[in-house]
Amino acid sequence: MARVVTVIFSAFSYAVFFATFLYLIAFVGNIPLIGVTVDRGPYGSLPAALTINVALIALFGIQHSVMARQGFKQAWTRIVPKQAERSVYVLAASVTLLIMFAFWRPIAGTVWSVEGIAAYLLWGLPPSDLPRLRLSKSGPSRLREGLEVSSDCVQNGDARRDTL
Repeated sequence: MARVVTVIFSAFSYAVFFATFLYLIAFVGNIPLIGVTVDRGPYGSLPAALTINVALIALFGIQHSVMARQGFKQAWTRIVPKQAERSVYVLAASVTLLIMFAFWRPIAGTVWSVEGIAAYLLWGLPPSDLPRLRLSKSGPSRLREGLEVSSDCVQNGDARRDTL
């Protein structure tokens, strides 16, 4: 029974990750389908926005870095089964991003701007070239790999979490 729960939890965690990843694209891309984006949402004073946004980015960075450390993983797997450790990490990272999206404060005006060839290099290829890109370890392939690792861990009783 515990194995089935672990696989269901892993599937849930990676589904939340996938939805969060899609929302991240809309958030950063300023897609009008969502209310709060990097440039749209509740405005505040510049010092308040900078403080909140830096704290949100730091929260994500700290969560992401601390949970990735071997020492944390060893301590954490005393509480969470080894087979579910990576799924908990993925879910925690997704929830942290969702918190960032919810509390982000846009800054009025232009914060930075890049033009000419530098903009092309920064933003990469034009949208017409996107179908030619091979995106590794993102979206559906990441979800599939996560589910395969969880399933392998449950079947074999070990964790291949360091391979992700």
